Amino acid sequence: MSVVQQGVIRTPFQLSHSQIACNSTYVVLPYVRTTLGVWKLDQITAKPLSLEGHHGRVSASCFGHQALPTLLCSASDDYVIIWNIENVFKCLLTGEILCKSNSTCQTVEDK
Repeated sequence: MSVVQQGVIRTPFQLSHSQIACNSTYVVLPYVRTTLGVWKLDQITAKPLSLEGHHGRVSASCFGHQALPTLLCSASDDYVIIWNIENVFKCLLTGEILCKSNSTCQTVEDK
Protein backbone atom coordinates (compact mmCIF):
# COMPACT_ATOMS: atom_id res chain seq x y z
CA MET A 1 0.00 0.00 0.00
CA SER A 2 1.35 3.41 -0.90
CA VAL A 3 0.48 6.86 0.34
CA VAL A 4 -0.06 9.64 -2.16
CA GLN A 5 0.29 13.30 -1.20
CA GLN A 6 -2.90 15.22 -2.03
CA GLY A 7 -1.47 18.72 -1.77
CA VAL A 8 0.64 21.12 0.26
CA ILE A 9 -0.70 24.04 2.29
CA ARG A 10 1.73 26.90 2.81
CA THR A 11 1.31 29.61 5.44
CA PRO A 12 3.27 32.82 5.94
CA PHE A 13 4.41 31.75 9.42
CA GLN A 14 5.45 28.67 11.37
CA LEU A 15 2.60 26.46 12.60
CA SER A 16 4.55 24.46 15.17
CA HIS A 17 2.66 25.97 18.13
CA SER A 18 -0.79 26.23 16.53
CA GLN A 19 -3.55 23.67 16.71
CA ILE A 20 -5.15 22.65 13.44
CA ALA A 21 -8.53 20.98 12.93
CA CYS A 22 -9.56 18.34 10.43
CA ASN A 23 -12.70 16.32 9.79
CA SER A 24 -13.79 14.19 6.84
CA THR A 25 -14.54 17.29 4.70
CA TYR A 26 -12.35 20.21 5.82
CA VAL A 27 -8.96 21.11 7.23
CA VAL A 28 -8.62 24.38 9.16
CA LEU A 29 -5.51 26.17 10.35
CA PRO A 30 -4.37 29.70 11.14
CA TYR A 31 -3.78 31.27 7.74
CA VAL A 32 -2.68 34.77 8.66
CA ARG A 33 -2.25 35.22 12.41
CA THR A 34 -5.82 36.45 13.13
CA THR A 35 -7.53 34.68 10.23
CA LEU A 36 -8.41 31.02 9.77
CA GLY A 37 -8.08 29.27 6.43
CA VAL A 38 -10.63 26.56 5.61
CA TRP A 39 -9.78 24.11 2.83
CA LYS A 40 -12.10 21.46 1.44
CA LEU A 41 -10.13 18.22 1.40
CA ASP A 42 -11.32 17.37 -2.10
CA GLN A 43 -10.15 20.82 -3.32
CA ILE A 44 -6.98 21.18 -1.26
CA THR A 45 -5.10 23.16 -3.91
CA ALA A 46 -7.90 25.77 -4.22
CA LYS A 47 -7.81 29.11 -2.44
CA PRO A 48 -9.04 28.70 1.15
CA LEU A 49 -12.12 30.26 2.69
CA SER A 50 -10.92 32.98 5.10
CA LEU A 51 -12.65 33.33 8.46
CA GLU A 52 -11.93 36.73 9.98
CA GLY A 53 -13.11 37.78 13.41
CA HIS A 54 -10.30 37.44 15.92
CA HIS A 55 -8.11 40.35 16.98
CA GLY A 56 -5.42 38.16 18.56
CA ARG A 57 -3.42 35.29 17.06
CA VAL A 58 -5.59 32.20 16.58
CA SER A 59 -4.10 29.50 18.79
CA ALA A 60 -6.62 26.64 18.59
CA SER A 61 -9.46 25.27 16.50
CA CYS A 62 -11.65 22.16 16.59
CA PHE A 63 -14.75 20.79 14.91
CA GLY A 64 -17.96 19.84 16.69
CA HIS A 65 -19.05 16.21 16.89
CA GLN A 66 -22.15 16.44 14.67
CA ALA A 67 -21.90 15.97 10.91
CA LEU A 68 -24.41 18.74 10.17
CA PRO A 69 -24.25 21.56 10.79
CA THR A 70 -20.46 21.60 10.63
CA LEU A 71 -19.48 23.78 13.57
CA LEU A 72 -15.94 25.03 14.05
CA CYS A 73 -14.70 26.53 17.28
CA SER A 74 -11.69 28.85 17.13
CA ALA A 75 -9.86 30.50 20.01
CA SER A 76 -7.40 33.32 20.49
CA ASP A 77 -6.40 35.58 23.36
CA ASP A 78 -9.43 37.81 22.76
CA TYR A 79 -12.31 35.30 22.59
CA VAL A 80 -13.75 32.07 21.25
CA ILE A 81 -15.85 32.06 18.05
CA ILE A 82 -18.17 29.26 16.94
CA TRP A 83 -18.54 29.22 13.15
CA ASN A 84 -21.23 27.41 11.16
CA ILE A 85 -19.17 26.41 8.11
CA GLU A 86 -22.17 25.57 5.89
CA ASN A 87 -23.66 29.03 6.57
CA VAL A 88 -20.37 30.69 5.67
CA PHE A 89 -20.19 28.85 2.33
CA LYS A 90 -23.89 29.62 1.69
CA CYS A 91 -23.21 33.33 2.22
CA LEU A 92 -20.39 33.22 -0.31
CA LEU A 93 -22.54 31.46 -2.91
CA THR A 94 -25.48 33.85 -2.51
CA GLY A 95 -23.33 36.98 -2.37
CA GLU A 96 -24.52 37.87 1.11
CA ILE A 97 -22.20 39.13 3.80
CA LEU A 98 -21.52 37.31 7.03
CA CYS A 99 -22.39 38.60 10.46
CA LYS A 100 -19.27 37.51 12.36
CA SER A 101 -20.91 37.14 15.76
CA ASN A 102 -23.13 34.19 14.87
CA SER A 103 -22.14 33.00 11.36
CA THR A 104 -25.48 34.09 9.87
CA CYS A 105 -25.93 35.80 6.53
CA GLN A 106 -27.36 39.20 5.89
CA THR A 107 -27.73 41.26 2.75
CA VAL A 108 -26.13 44.65 2.38
CA GLU A 109 -29.57 46.24 2.87
CA ASP A 110 -29.93 44.48 6.26
CA LYS A 111 -26.82 46.16 7.66
